[in-house]
Amino acid sequence: MISIQTFFGYLFCFLLSLSFLHAQEAKKGVVDLSDFNFFGSEVIPLNGEWEFYWDELIYPTTINPKTQKIYAYFPKLWKDINGESFGYATYRLIIILPDNVPDLGLRIEDFYTSYRLFCNGINIAENGRVAKYENQYVPRFEPQTVHIGKGSKTLDLVLQVANFNHYKGGANHEIILGSKKNIDQQFLLNNGFVYILGGSALICGLFFMSLSFFNSSDKATFFFGAFSLLTSYYILGRNPYKILVFFPDLPWEFVTRAEHFSFYFGTFLFSFYIRCLFAREYNRWIFRLNIFISGFYSLSALFLPIWFFTLLNPYFLYYVLFFILYTTYVFIVAVFNKRQGALFALVSNSILFLTLVHIILVYFQILPKNDLIYFLGLYFSFFSMTLLIAYRFAHILDLARKKAENAALAKSQFLSNMSHEIRTPLNSVIGLSELLYDSKSETEKKEFSKSIKKSGETLLAIINDILDYSKIEANELVIRKSPVNLKESVHDIINANKPLSLEKSISLEYEIDNNVPPFVLTDAIRLSQILNNLINNALKFTNYGSIRVLVSKNTDRNIKGNILFQVVDTGIGIPEDKLYLLFQRFSQVQSLANRRYSGTGLGLAISKLLAEALGGQIQVSSVYEKGTTFSFTINAPKTAEMQVESIATSQSNFEIDYTHNFFELKVLLAEDNKINQMVAVKVLKRLGFTHIEIAEDGSQAADLYNNNFYDLIFMDMEMPILNGLDATKFIRSNPKKNGEPIIIAMTANATIEDEKKCIDAGMNAFIFKPITIQRVYEIIITYFPYSLK
Repeated sequence: MISIQTFFGYLFCFLLSLSFLHAQEAKKGVVDLSDFNFFGSEVIPLNGEWEFYWDELIYPTTINPKTQKIYAYFPKLWKDINGESFGYATYRLIIILPDNVPDLGLRIEDFYTSYRLFCNGINIAENGRVAKYENQYVPRFEPQTVHIGKGSKTLDLVLQVANFNHYKGGANHEIILGSKKNIDQQFLLNNGFVYILGGSALICGLFFMSLSFFNSSDKATFFFGAFSLLTSYYILGRNPYKILVFFPDLPWEFVTRAEHFSFYFGTFLFSFYIRCLFAREYNRWIFRLNIFISGFYSLSALFLPIWFFTLLNPYFLYYVLFFILYTTYVFIVAVFNKRQGALFALVSNSILFLTLVHIILVYFQILPKNDLIYFLGLYFSFFSMTLLIAYRFAHILDLARKKAENAALAKSQFLSNMSHEIRTPLNSVIGLSELLYDSKSETEKKEFSKSIKKSGETLLAIINDILDYSKIEANELVIRKSPVNLKESVHDIINANKPLSLEKSISLEYEIDNNVPPFVLTDAIRLSQILNNLINNALKFTNYGSIRVLVSKNTDRNIKGNILFQVVDTGIGIPEDKLYLLFQRFSQVQSLANRRYSGTGLGLAISKLLAEALGGQIQVSSVYEKGTTFSFTINAPKTAEMQVESIATSQSNFEIDYTHNFFELKVLLAEDNKINQMVAVKVLKRLGFTHIEIAEDGSQAADLYNNNFYDLIFMDMEMPILNGLDATKFIRSNPKKNGEPIIIAMTANATIEDEKKCIDAGMNAFIFKPITIQRVYEIIITYFPYSLK
């Protein structure tokens, strides 16, 4: 049993062979059809030797039988007869008919410009206006079917043709003679082929162009849709020019330019379509060559004289043949590489190649036109391409479905892990708080307080990880670059992590290559965050051995960034099949391991995004149970030694000075939560503030401001009656003569967007909860440095 592809291959070859069958041809201007059966189902092309009169427009009544005749093969272009393309000429053919014939008809294709046809001295058809001078003639495309009746023993055809525009001057298409019934049937069949092909291409184009808007990442769908739309016009806008049925008044020049442009630019789009499908197999230089050639021809069809691009058109056909051959090779390689949809593409291109061969042979008048071959070739080629795009789109939807399912599963696992991680320190806080409440021992109270603080800090670190990741994903990450002393900064990071390494008896060292610039321009805080994440991760999963931090210049051109950082440990390692999970959001290598060692599992995902934000990238290599190496790069240009900020600025260097005269300042605390009020008041009193008033909501804060003067206002964002933003706007819109207060947001809303809202409302600074004495102190001395004794 043969395959479908083999069956259509045999069918195509059979149809192609039909093109080589020749009917009886004219000899010396006469064709004898006295034995031809016009009552059958056949029609006959009037090919062969016609009388030919160059530079003459002869009418039937003026033909002199004694004139020395020249015979030329019909159909054939003038440049192949006498080397001319522009001018005018007359053809004549005598047709001898059988004694008994049905009603006869003629099918006349276009002659690219203008013609007039006489039968037995009667003008039966014309297209445009035939004339001897360019300013008098009018070109026109419009194939016609003409009924000539019956009763004559002979038909005397006189054909006048004029051309002053198109490089293919003369007769390029045959005239078909047959019974009126057969001619009409052929006309209807031809129309059916064209409308089915053009309509199919149009529907494909509109469908896939619309589909591309739902998946803008798949450019192949867009380019195929655009290619289909242009192809639909090419089918309807070239011979037999069905576009004129819908728009009969279209100018000849427009139709000619549009026909050629649709073909040239269609090749341009098709090249991009192939590039999107199989970029690895498609040589970029051939791609660029095709873009240049098809782009040049497209522009020439729009702006250059018609004779110019019609003169060059045959060369483009040769090139397209080469291009389709090359893309067939690309698809064969893609099939061997097991690329998605490559087999569909190969079948489609093979059919398209054979169809183009037929079209080109017809164009050069080597073969007569065969509408069935043209129809089947383009139809099955388009059908295969449509299957390819549909298959790709279905595959993309399937991947999206699996990705969504995996994301949902990962989020579920992440929430489960977060529930554990958050509840653990929260349980400690609540349990130790109860023990602290009941304890009588001062030693126990200090121990419990210390443990509560540590659990609170753990809980805050978890929340900060989640917030950091959310900020980065929402493109709210702000990179602030400044000169950084790399050696000093790495040294500070190592020292900050030394206590834990000593506790675990692990060696923690660093080494900076001499080629690394001493001072570079980067974001000190974000670099600190990456290094801390990776070192903490290494400390967490390393129980013995060493951890080394290596800094050098990046010499790998395939990796972005100029400075390379490596964190090498001798820890438990990571299985090779789990490495891909490391930097994925909501993904963890081992949930149980993470619970054993604690943590959110977001640290590496955050580090990856931060490295990319600093102009580099992050990588990992690991041997299970032997150790892991995390490597990341940043793009940090060399800079001068000035205004250097240490990475350790992420950990505040301020020491609290309790000698400030803060008791002179009057403070208003706008906070609706009783416990938060108590915490804030205790913190402020610890710093030395004595004049503190409390507002339960924004409305009370506004009233108190109206009746009092305050040096400093701490304002919560979310409060009943009147929120903190509106209360701040009210205060700023009602300034007092003795000065305006410093307003500091003290809120649980911790996003960059929230900070911007507070600043826009008129606040001076922003502290997000939970607050610490250190952070409140840093903000206050920024605005009140003069309060020293």
